[in-house]
Amino acid sequence: MITTQLKSRRWLDYVLVGLAVVITARCAPLPTATVSAMPLPSVVWHKDIATFTDPVLGLTLDIPSNWQISPRLGPPTASNPSTFGTSIPRIYEVDLRPHSTQIQIVPGPSPVHTLEGIRQSSVLSGIVVLEEREINLHGLPALWIETEMEMVGTGEEYPVIQLFVLINDHSVRLTVYGDPAPATDTISSIRPIQDGSATMPPTSEETILPSVIWQGETATFTDPVLGFSIDVPGNWLIYPRLEPPSPANRSTFESPCFNGAPVPLAPCTQLTVNWLPMLHSFDDVRENLSQYEYAGKPVVRVVAERELDLHEWAALWMETEEYFIDTGAVYPAIRVYILLNGRMLLLEANGELSPVAGIVNSIRPIEDAVSDSQ
Repeated sequence: MITTQLKSRRWLDYVLVGLAVVITARCAPLPTATVSAMPLPSVVWHKDIATFTDPVLGLTLDIPSNWQISPRLGPPTASNPSTFGTSIPRIYEVDLRPHSTQIQIVPGPSPVHTLEGIRQSSVLSGIVVLEEREINLHGLPALWIETEMEMVGTGEEYPVIQLFVLINDHSVRLTVYGDPAPATDTISSIRPIQDGSATMPPTSEETILPSVIWQGETATFTDPVLGFSIDVPGNWLIYPRLEPPSPANRSTFESPCFNGAPVPLAPCTQLTVNWLPMLHSFDDVRENLSQYEYAGKPVVRVVAERELDLHEWAALWMETEEYFIDTGAVYPAIRVYILLNGRMLLLEANGELSPVAGIVNSIRPIEDAVSDSQ
């Protein structure tokens, strides 16, 4: 982890306490089923952007669709931020690299009802302000402050943007680390929630993409084209398909993992879900797998299989041993083939396999699914 200090010791305490709590949460064991009394955020993916909505903070914003998203999983506090960033190894760290961008959102100072009140609040006490300006974000008054963060040990200084937005009777604080340029469009997109429409999936775009809603410590992922919903632990990273579903365009779910850990190996879990239009029955599946060979050896060996009923959908559960071509190693995996709405869906799991059964059992139909995969 990069160790840093801001020009104010007060801000250093804030950042380190926040990071310690988030790191603890991200590396904890799989959560138990609990329900948060406070609404959690949601995300809807579009072709080029992902729309994030926090119903408690009262705002909606857009980020690039290929960014990582780590939402708050409890009440919004300084130590429980929602975080967005470019494709970085561990999103819960402060990333100061010049070609990376990371944004954190937490409640601002309270009670504060004016921008002048923010200036006078203790949160800005002792901060070296390099530049300050007032802006308007879709009717929301905001205070833009540019400062710097200093890396401990090297003395190198990196730009940091602090944005304070007034929404109704409270304020929201957004911090940008690393390269600020990609964050300008996100900042410009900040807007108040109107009639809950920000959380609804798009219906008029050429490509309809998935959405996710966090509930308690569970994330519910919905693919309206393929017509299913699935629950994964709320602290997992989600990479949705960003094109029409196909064997190559899949959605991926990953448990928290250390840098450099091989994807197929424990203790990480990786799940992928994609559509296999060439397969129409479980006999097709078996025949297709028998054709997977590399250097005369089977790439996939089925160890055990059984048929399941998933909310009235027929499914074939296969425990396999799969040949890892890059290293020559053989590792266990789980493949689940599901017949839904005339399509064959494949859920493939690698790494730590213990969470897989519970996630598979959560797969269920959704209403108003799009009837054609375009």
